[in-house]
Amino acid sequence: MRGATGVMWMNYLSKFRGLKLLLVLVLLTAWYLDLHNVTLGFLVQVVGPRVLDDPRFVRNNSLGVGASTSPTEGGGGGKRVQGSKSGRGKKMMERRPDVFPSSAPPSSHHHEFPYRYLINEPDLCGRDTTIINTIVSSAGNMESRIKIRKMWGAPQYTSLVRMKTVFVVATTSSAQHQRDILHESHRYHDMIQLDFVDSYSNLTLKTLSLLHWQQHFCKTAKWILKSDDDIFVNPFIVSDFLRQHSASELVCKVIGGSIVCRPGKRCRQKWAVSWQDYPPERYPHYCQGGAYVVSASMARHLYAAANMTHPVEVEDVYFTGILATPFQPKISSLSQRMFLKITPKSRKHYVGIDAMFIMNLERYNISASSIWKRILNGRNITPLSEGSRDPQLTAHNSSRVESKT
Repeated sequence: MRGATGVMWMNYLSKFRGLKLLLVLVLLTAWYLDLHNVTLGFLVQVVGPRVLDDPRFVRNNSLGVGASTSPTEGGGGGKRVQGSKSGRGKKMMERRPDVFPSSAPPSSHHHEFPYRYLINEPDLCGRDTTIINTIVSSAGNMESRIKIRKMWGAPQYTSLVRMKTVFVVATTSSAQHQRDILHESHRYHDMIQLDFVDSYSNLTLKTLSLLHWQQHFCKTAKWILKSDDDIFVNPFIVSDFLRQHSASELVCKVIGGSIVCRPGKRCRQKWAVSWQDYPPERYPHYCQGGAYVVSASMARHLYAAANMTHPVEVEDVYFTGILATPFQPKISSLSQRMFLKITPKSRKHYVGIDAMFIMNLERYNISASSIWKRILNGRNITPLSEGSRDPQLTAHNSSRVESKT
């Protein structure tokens, strides 16, 4: 009896040893897979999206991260899997190399420009243009464009510094706004319109379009000044500064080390970028998006590196930070006085003729026309005749009043 009991215990022990061996194998497998994912997460965080976008990496990735489940899934973008801060390496967006964030090498992109020019001015620049002043505008902002044409966008002034002005707009659902755009284009011949929807999320496409336009229709320009239509620009200071800093590739107010705004976090959600679209926690240094200057040579690099259809939607970060950083551009950072942001404490007489760019004029009721007159007086330039209000602007305002009544 005692012998039978011993045999029974030996059988139990042998089974237990088998379970222990199986458990050890399971733990070793789990450890290996976790190490693989941690390594992947490290590559994503340190090297950036290029690693995942490299086709060689996708082919060698046994876990399938970065491989698209179908060439047509998600409109060509692959299937997205929601990522998280704690598991960026384990849950990355499944994507093909040509899907954003597009810091993949240019050879892996589809670089045929995918948008049509609904309105174009291919002969605007001519041979004497040094600076092309590209102003990003919304279809309905006709009043802002008219004011700019009377001041820093007027050919009579900009010709003194070999600058040309062009407004960049997209499509609108408003028939009245579209009629206004067509009338403006016919009258001033300084507008280009692209065939994508005018929206905040498509600001990156506007910048992409102006880079494309410069390279194809304004090749003589050495500098691209990109500004919004609510920024006051002093073209004389811009020209003076660029002559003194001719080796610069970016001229702007630099913003550094910003934490990436994430969906659902306490930040402005129009700036939110998901973990899978941009894994690092902080952005590289980039230019304040209201206005900045790019050299033509750097513009070619940015255009070549850009994703044509799915760029990261935060325009200034994408072009002047994410895309520009690998090229190590020479940056001339503007002082607070040269890129002036008006506040309630700003003294009106101080707001300045020596500033290159000025923000928030309209918000605090500081007259752009009075600043412009001071600039012209300081340069001994005779102002254009005031005359009556622009008939196009008057007609525009009248139609607005009629539509309200």
